[in-house]
Amino acid sequence: RGKQRTDSMSVIGLIAKLSRLEMVWETLRMALKAIQAQDEKWLEQTVPKTYLKQYIIRQRDYDSKDDKVADALRQAGADGLWLLQQVEKGSAELRDLKDVRTLRTVWEQQFEWDEAGEYTGPREKLEAHGLIQSPHEPEARYRKKRDESWQGYVAQVTETAEEAGDPNFITDVEATGAQVSDSNALPGIQKRLAERDLTPSEQYVDQAYVSGTRLAESDEQGIRLVGPVANEAGPKEFELSAFTVDLEQKEATCPEGKQAIRWTTSRRPDGTLDHTAHFDEQCASCPSRSRCTDAKAGRTITTHEHHDRVIQRRSEMETAAFWQAMKHRPPVEGTISQLARQGMRHARYR
Repeated sequence: RGKQRTDSMSVIGLIAKLSRLEMVWETLRMALKAIQAQDEKWLEQTVPKTYLKQYIIRQRDYDSKDDKVADALRQAGADGLWLLQQVEKGSAELRDLKDVRTLRTVWEQQFEWDEAGEYTGPREKLEAHGLIQSPHEPEARYRKKRDESWQGYVAQVTETAEEAGDPNFITDVEATGAQVSDSNALPGIQKRLAERDLTPSEQYVDQAYVSGTRLAESDEQGIRLVGPVANEAGPKEFELSAFTVDLEQKEATCPEGKQAIRWTTSRRPDGTLDHTAHFDEQCASCPSRSRCTDAKAGRTITTHEHHDRVIQRRSEMETAAFWQAMKHRPPVEGTISQLARQGMRHARYR
């Protein structure tokens, strides 16, 4: 029940950077090798020798022309889909092979086919942050954070935050996927601390960890989560705080005195609720429209069920006492720097 602080650092995976075509080839090769090790007889009876000869060896597209790369990618997609269809007819042991599951995931990410199972080709747009980066390490992901980008993981580091001159102790270190945001990592951190009977009374973090939901969850555990929240979104003079919102009555009034016409509620993945007020067509004749919204359907505002905690934190951020307390957070960066110098910046295996 003392003070603790938390921050994160990138952990770079020791994996080869593959082109899109090389990634597809290597994923298909590894699936074939895994099938060969599991049931070589099935492989020989099902897969033509020319197919094996083409894909069971490692390939590189270095110095290949763009049109040849495009043709090879399209063909590999079709051939990989065919193999997946054959595996579906095979044994459960083949379908459950790790490398076959990776093949299935990579193909879903990289290629498209219609409801009838007819192959349509490589996807034109890829969700970069969700892509498997290497079939050898399918847990590694791509992440871009401000000016830094890497493929690998994130390490969450928590330590005590004693007064100057007193020793501090690391209380929790955990590696997560690169795509797991600091905010989404916080519940796991607090859960592990509670399991070790190390729950703090105050936990100092940066803005990436703080939201209305995290403030509420921390309060329930007796933890005061201390960190800034993001600035208000929206055009100046017409930010969310300029609207009068009554969640219980499901009413919202804009700065021009107009009431929302519609009210919708949606549930976030974490189970909490978002409430959205729609002002719709009445915005068309509003004299402040050009300063408020350019949406054809009019202005909408979304309020989270824990937004009152965000408002309270923004109020606290205007005090000198809040920023004086935040001086407990920066020293964790020194700990992370030391961990990086000791080799934690990179995965310890290749």
